[in-house]
Amino acid sequence: MSKLKFNELQNKMNLKKQKGQAVNYTYRSAEQILEHFKAQDSGWEVILTDDISEIGGKLFMKSTAIARDADEKHEAIGFAELSEVPILKLKAGGEKKQMTEPQWTGAVSSYARKYALQGLFGIADVDADELELQQEVIQKKEQVKKRDFPKEIKQAKTKDEVIKIAKEAKSFGLGQSILEAYTEKIKEFEG
Repeated sequence: MSKLKFNELQNKMNLKKQKGQAVNYTYRSAEQILEHFKAQDSGWEVILTDDISEIGGKLFMKSTAIARDADEKHEAIGFAELSEVPILKLKAGGEKKQMTEPQWTGAVSSYARKYALQGLFGIADVDADELELQQEVIQKKEQVKKRDFPKEIKQAKTKDEVIKIAKEAKSFGLGQSILEAYTEKIKEFEG
């Protein structure tokens, strides 16, 4: 096993977020980061500790992530609020706790550890792919601001063209003025 320098280890720890089976978003967990770390066979050791701290009358889980070898030691801290267990409102009325107290404490600890590990290894909370996607969305919004959808609909030559333009406008959350132009133009085609 060849030992990596700490900055080399950080470069290898760039870990993409993954999509969960039961959720509609991508995420990165402390467990995923630790699995990725172990796979690097870097010659470094990681130690995680948790403490509960009171700050401003609220309880927080303070997690410390330490990476060390024989010569160096690096550390980072992550926090997560240790609030009451979330309550779910049931459709049939009533309420139910989302988890037991020990499960909730474990979840909060895992969350704080994730942020401590991300800080330790310099893992950005937003993936580069997400940043590119955000930039694309911003550019599309800027293009939409420059478009005059009602005018485009009024100048459309076919019913299919009107529908296509209206769908584009709808995908950007544009509503009433588009609906009015669409309705007027469709009536014109239906004659």
